[in-house]
Amino acid sequence: MADDSTEGGLARRRKRQRLDRVDRVSRDDNARSHPSWGGSRGYDRFQRQDLVDAYQNGMPIPIRMLCSIQRWIRNGIDALRMTGNKGSYNLSGEDLFLLVLYKLIWPHSINVECIAFIANNSTEGRIYTEKDVSKALVDLGYTLYKESNIYCGVSSLY
Repeated sequence: MADDSTEGGLARRRKRQRLDRVDRVSRDDNARSHPSWGGSRGYDRFQRQDLVDAYQNGMPIPIRMLCSIQRWIRNGIDALRMTGNKGSYNLSGEDLFLLVLYKLIWPHSINVECIAFIANNSTEGRIYTEKDVSKALVDLGYTLYKESNIYCGVSSLY
């Protein structure tokens, strides 16, 4: 198993626990890979701060760096997680709890009903796709067989 103390290991552990992704990360700039291996780690924090300071003090800067420097001023100089432009997992936190709650009460409900319930009762009111709900249910281990057994167990209490 991968070491959970690395940036990638922590990201995998957060994904397994269905926690939101952390986008701003501190990178270990001393552990840079060799340039022949490809890929870019970006400018380190100190270089970014020096370039921002130079720009704000009116010193000459490379023209090709202007957009990057303005973005660092606007968003901060912290490095962002290298995700390969993948989106974060859609259903997590409160919305995932609402999905489980709805499926516990109405086990035979369809995904569209779950989407409406989550949109009406969550603080964000986000509308998910059927694929998002279906993937979350599969990850949680919900099957039609388990849902019908849950319903039998709950209905026998009355």
